Amino acid sequence: MNQKERIKAAVQELLSTDKMTIEVPIDNHHINILPLPKLWYNKSIFFIQKWMVPSHFKNALMRTTGAKIGKDCCLPHYHIWDAYFPELIQLGEGVLIGGLTTLKAHEIKENKLILGKIILEKRTMTGGDTILHPGTIIREGGMTGFRTDFQGEIKKGEIWMGNPPFLFSTLDQAGIDKYFKKKEMHHKEYYKDARKQINAFLKDKNQMFFKLYYGGKRAGPGNDWWRARPVWKIWYNGILVELSRLMPTSGLRKLCYRLMGATIGKNVYLGKNVIFDHIYGDLVTLEDDVVLEDDTYVDGHSYTMSQTVFGRVLVKKGARVKKGAMLYCGTLIGEGSIIEPYSLAQKEIPAGEVWGGMPAKFIRKVHEKE
Repeated sequence: MNQKERIKAAVQELLSTDKMTIEVPIDNHHINILPLPKLWYNKSIFFIQKWMVPSHFKNALMRTTGAKIGKDCCLPHYHIWDAYFPELIQLGEGVLIGGLTTLKAHEIKENKLILGKIILEKRTMTGGDTILHPGTIIREGGMTGFRTDFQGEIKKGEIWMGNPPFLFSTLDQAGIDKYFKKKEMHHKEYYKDARKQINAFLKDKNQMFFKLYYGGKRAGPGNDWWRARPVWKIWYNGILVELSRLMPTSGLRKLCYRLMGATIGKNVYLGKNVIFDHIYGDLVTLEDDVVLEDDTYVDGHSYTMSQTVFGRVLVKKGARVKKGAMLYCGTLIGEGSIIEPYSLAQKEIPAGEVWGGMPAKFIRKVHEKE
């Protein structure tokens, strides 16, 4: 068989058996087995979907590529999907995939093509900025945390995090229910109560965050994103976030976020691709002399299958958040503190301290030598 025939046979074997990966020897890196119009169609759909909100329409559009997407999957923004082998990606009912996640059904290593299924069973989750490699399966009730690079099996109740990945926690049934089980109540009662709590949170500027257990009609609260606040405000924020990413200077990026409603003090620096939350980015406060380095993500909401967290972010005077870090919704960074690169900061970081890691932990006082 020639190279194209070998790859086609390997794909069919994966689809018709329980095998998760197959290595195919290749003569060159021309691995496409699709007609060119189909390949370009897949690439176009996967490009457009990066800026589409979670919806039935988006899921239906993604299915036209050959990817298997179950009912009520929640697929937010900035995903990267494998356009060459989308049929190897299988998402069960109610799956939630965090933003910025990459799904790779193939990898090339020297003269070998590694093909593999990516299976997320029903009611599973990934944190944002996760990379799933060929041959990955997440069992029902399993999940990854933020910025996890994973290949292999995640069993029921397991939470994996990091790069390289490590087993962060194994949940018992009560823990699984905390993240995955909906609240038992009539959906009309839930939506009425949710609106009341959201309005109270927005009025009370001293409240950093609140949690709301989900009892709506969908598989999870991420599908009800448009109920978080008036839709026009979410779209307005989203447009300004995307504009800010195109801006060449810190001053123009700050202008976009001030127009959104964020509070930004004097001498603040925003690096390239600093992203504020699309829904609640206007609740961010950066005091004077704050630095957010390139690729910092400032969160304003978080969804699991069972709950919503909405929150403010406050970064106090002179604090520095280094490249690629994430500030979780409800986070307060103390005056003069430093968050190390690619860290996940959450809750309250005291003044004058250096924190880092995934999740961030205390490293030392700022004035102490490394």
